[in-house]
Amino acid sequence: MTRELALLADAFGYGLPDFCGFAINARKSALIPFDERLAIIGNVIKSWYADQLKARRQRLRCTGCLGSG
Repeated sequence: MTRELALLADAFGYGLPDFCGFAINARKSALIPFDERLAIIGNVIKSWYADQLKARRQRLRCTGCLGSG
């Protein structure tokens, strides 16, 4: 999947927030009980993407790409 996501990012300019939205939409359509879908969205998908975005911001801050705020 990583290669496919990289190709989408290159072709259409998608980023982590876009892929998070795609993952959430896909999980909403999964054939599992509603409560399980919500748990996976909240506990797995959203938390993983939040961690990735936080790590990316920290890397950018370390390289001087972001301001001090």
